[in-house]
Formats: sequence, C-alpha cells, structure tokens
Amino acid sequence: MAIIPLLRTIVFALVTLLSLVVLGICAHIEYLTSGDSSTYLSFAAFGLGSACVTVVTLPLFFILGHARRGVFTSMIIFEIIWFLVLWVLWVATSGDTVVDRAFFFPEGCIFNNYPTANQICYEVTVVEAFAFLNFFAVFFYYDVLVLYAIISAIRGRGIWTIHDATPIPPAGSAAVRPIS
Repeated sequence: MAIIPLLRTIVFALVTLLSLVVLGICAHIEYLTSGDSSTYLSFAAFGLGSACVTVVTLPLFFILGHARRGVFTSMIIFEIIWFLVLWVLWVATSGDTVVDRAFFFPEGCIFNNYPTANQICYEVTVVEAFAFLNFFAVFFYYDVLVLYAIISAIRGRGIWTIHDATPIPPAGSAAVRPIS
C-alpha cells in the first residue's frame, strides 16, 4: 500500500478539522470585539481568512481527486505549490497570533473582573495552539511531497498524480527504469 495517499487523507482531514476550530474561535473573537472601536485583533481576521481558504480548498481537492483520476488538483506540483501557500498563510497566522497575544495580554489571562477580556485571552491561546498545529501539519506534508518528488526524479521515476505515488523501490533494484 502506498503511504502518500494515506498521509494525504490524514493531513487533509486533520488540517480541515483544525481549520474549522480556528474559524469558529476567530469568528467568536470578532463577534466579542465588534462593538469596541479601540481594539482590533488582526490575527482574528487573518485566522478567518486562512481558515476559510483551507476549509474550502482541501475538501474540494480531496473530493475532486477521488471523483476523477488525473485532475490537476491531485498533481504533485500543484499540491506542492498550494501547500506552500497554505504554509505561508498558517505561519503568518500563528506568528500574528503570538504577537497580538504578547501585545494585548503581556501578563497572561489575569482579568478576573472582566470576564469578556479573560475569555478573549483564553480564546487567543487556543487560536495560537491550533494555528501552530495547522502550520506544522501543512509543513510536514509539504516536506514529504517535495522529498518524494526529488527522490523519484533522481531515481528516474515520473510521478504525476497522488494516485501514482507508489512506494519508492531501493536504488539498485530492478524495478527502477530510467525514463527515455
């Protein structure tokens, strides 16, 4: 059994689920801060954007890849580029969340007399954690795809779609044939 399609399924499901969490929490933070014109938490808007892009595209790519063979969304080069874009979005979201948390809540969640501020502080922490988890999952899958493409190219195997991604045979085996 090929490991790349299994890894693809796991990463797509995990990142989509974590993105739904970030989407919900960022929307709630935007709701809580919508009446206050003096406070703008930029990470919440950034998290909404990153989560929306992720939640819409990854299930779409997965469904298209299973509905039709050879569709462009299942091509290795397309996924490498798209996961690089997602990686940049999630690293920026997590970095912006860290900066905003340090700016607005430098001493932590210590607002016992202000329950809304305390709630926002705890939700910022959750967004920070899930944004980093998404960043690491997307980065891991991106690295696996790039390494797999490089190793396959060095060994003379052409891989075009995820469905063609089979285990790489050892370097000296008879299964390796150079492309003419």
